Amino acid sequence: MRIIPLEWGPDGQCTNPELFGKVMEFTEREFGARHAGLPGFKRVFAVQRDNGEVNALTGINLRFDVPMFHVAQPTGRPAQRDALVATDLCYARLVSYIEDMGGKGVDTFVYVAPDAQGRWAKWLDGKGAKQAHRYVVIP
Repeated sequence: MRIIPLEWGPDGQCTNPELFGKVMEFTEREFGARHAGLPGFKRVFAVQRDNGEVNALTGINLRFDVPMFHVAQPTGRPAQRDALVATDLCYARLVSYIEDMGGKGVDTFVYVAPDAQGRWAKWLDGKGAKQAHRYVVIP
């Protein structure tokens, strides 16, 4: 077996059409459909058996991760207003920074502590956030 990177030409097509065909067979067999989003990954690798069949596929994307976004729990009406303003200021600054770093339109992970998720649900829904289950792996 060998692991082979899939590479994309300027036209968005895989530069190795034979391997790409095998990858499409794999995705149809394993996921029930062709995986059209492969060129959107930063890097895709296929494991190919000696007979040419693909039996594994992995893709990676680079994403921004915000492991700390904490606003003090407000007590009272003025503190609630201040907490909303602070939240919006932090959010606007992060969005601007991410855009400045070339991340406009890129998914961004934001850590929300389990005990704070109920408090943040409405605000997160308003931003179009969706739950993303992930494990931390240290290479």
